[in-house]
Amino acid sequence: MENYSKGQMLAIGILFAVLPITAVAIRLWSKSLTDKGIRLDDYLIAFAIGCCALQLEAAIDGRLGQHQITGPDGQPLLQDPSFLIYEKCKFASQMVATIGLGLNKASILVFFKDIFAVRKFKIWVDVMLVVVLGWTISFFFSNLFTCYPITALVEEFYGNNCVDTLAMWYSSCITDFIVDFIILGMPVPMVWKLQVHWHQKLAILIMFLFGTS
Repeated sequence: MENYSKGQMLAIGILFAVLPITAVAIRLWSKSLTDKGIRLDDYLIAFAIGCCALQLEAAIDGRLGQHQITGPDGQPLLQDPSFLIYEKCKFASQMVATIGLGLNKASILVFFKDIFAVRKFKIWVDVMLVVVLGWTISFFFSNLFTCYPITALVEEFYGNNCVDTLAMWYSSCITDFIVDFIILGMPVPMVWKLQVHWHQKLAILIMFLFGTS
């Protein structure tokens, strides 16, 4: 399997940094033109795009996307400085990404709360905000304490005292999907109660789907 070049990894990192930053900038600009202006959900989504820099650092100094350097015996050099930088960036990105996902979910929920003025719906939003907060805190500290004592070197070949990282990753992804599925489904009952044709209801739901995803 061939290495990706540093230029390729930088291009991917820059692309996926520019796209969300541009989208959020357009959102903030358009909201600033309205009477309500920039609100809490806008600040939350702005903070959620902060982990892009970690991928760039991992690509520049950490050999992201490339094979690990090996010694004369063909075994990986576990103390190679560039590999250690990659491991540290990966460790940090897992926690930053968890915070980013939590902020993204919270931004959507606050957005829903501003749109729908129904008391029961707002209570449901508050419940989901608590769930999102609990999910974010739980998996932030799960990632932080993957190994004890705390270390960025979580791979098995380092011999540190670590939990089953694969099981933790699966639990994070599955619960993340479940929470996202619930959040994306929340506006459906509210939109379906609107006194408009079902084609318009469907168009509104599709708009919500694209706007929140």
